Amino acid sequence: MEKKDELIAAVDAGTTGTRCCIFDRTGKIVSSGYCPMKTLYPGPGLAEQDPNLVISLTFHAVKLAAAEIDPSQIVGLCITVQRNSFLPVDSSGHFLSNMIIWQDQRGKEVHPWMIDRLKASGLTLEDF
Repeated sequence: MEKKDELIAAVDAGTTGTRCCIFDRTGKIVSSGYCPMKTLYPGPGLAEQDPNLVISLTFHAVKLAAAEIDPSQIVGLCITVQRNSFLPVDSSGHFLSNMIIWQDQRGKEVHPWMIDRLKASGLTLEDF
């Protein structure tokens, strides 16, 4: 395979869906796949997603994008996910709950304390 035939797959598991775009060496999108994602709002200020569904939709989006190209041409992969999310797991890596996503407000009362702790250490949120 010549370098000009090499492709890069980029996956974004975002808040509203998972997308896989496959790029050529010039940055042109040669194929893509998208699967919408449902966000759960189990109560006021709460926002969650089913981690098993996120994984399943990610694989499906990649499969959709790869159906349009020769997968052996993919030489690289990059993955990005939505902002700050939290997913508790047990010692075996099994999910203990839904994924708490960036829109969730459960920790808002500790946010000022966290900012103070960063400031005391000479850091800001922009440092992250």
